[in-house]
Amino acid sequence: MTAISGLVSPNDVAQAAELRVLTSVALTSALDELAPVFENATGNKVTIGYSLIADVRKRILDGETADVIILSRPVMDELQKQDKFAANSLVNVAGTPVSVAARASAPKPDISSVDAFKAHAPCRPIDRLCGPCERGRERCLFCPCP
Repeated sequence: MTAISGLVSPNDVAQAAELRVLTSVALTSALDELAPVFENATGNKVTIGYSLIADVRKRILDGETADVIILSRPVMDELQKQDKFAANSLVNVAGTPVSVAARASAPKPDISSVDAFKAHAPCRPIDRLCGPCERGRERCLFCPCP
């Protein structure tokens, strides 16, 4: 996950009454635990807007703003290219372990290399593993969207 830094300086946070965050629903449990700790330590209110990455992306493209935005790196890079954030303000703040599983009755796929993994990908080449699809939902490797 990647966040914007530099939009809110430490001095701004110290004087802020409310810190507005936009992020993916994937961070709900972590941020719901961290927000009260931050609020108690600073006296500032944290308001978090959770949604699918595709929805947050669209909202930002439509002009919505926040003090902190935390999304996947590919989406943040795309929004950065469209000048939605201050230059050089993206910071990686977390990583996500990824697992692959096959049905018990299915043969074990060869994922020992990128080329082997691509050979198992149905329908389209792997150019981008995640991002918004045409239906406004998260697209992953095996999404039926083109």
